[in-house]
Amino acid sequence: MKVWHSLIFKPRGRIRVSKEILQAWEAAKTCNCGDSTCNPKTHRLCPECNKIMIFNSYFISPEPTYNDFRWKVELITPTCYGGKDEPNNRQAIHIKCSNEKGKRFCCDID
Repeated sequence: MKVWHSLIFKPRGRIRVSKEILQAWEAAKTCNCGDSTCNPKTHRLCPECNKIMIFNSYFISPEPTYNDFRWKVELITPTCYGGKDEPNNRQAIHIKCSNEKGKRFCCDID
């Protein structure tokens, strides 16, 4: 599996992401929270908890105020359960939700 955090960097204050990360973000459910700053390009919903994720709080973002909105890209079905590292098996998900999901999908590796 690719190391996702190596695919993002912040030159001149802008976040650039890989095609894989952007595809996972765009595949996430759009948010309709009603917030005046809500924009489908910047707000999405986590597939586990249905709460807001904010694009600029991708998991290496240093902004501590975005902790509840931090997200990363993970495989929907882990490779140890037969999942493939392909676009249709990737999802944007809160880090805390990913950790909880990881406890349910614990792969025993010898």
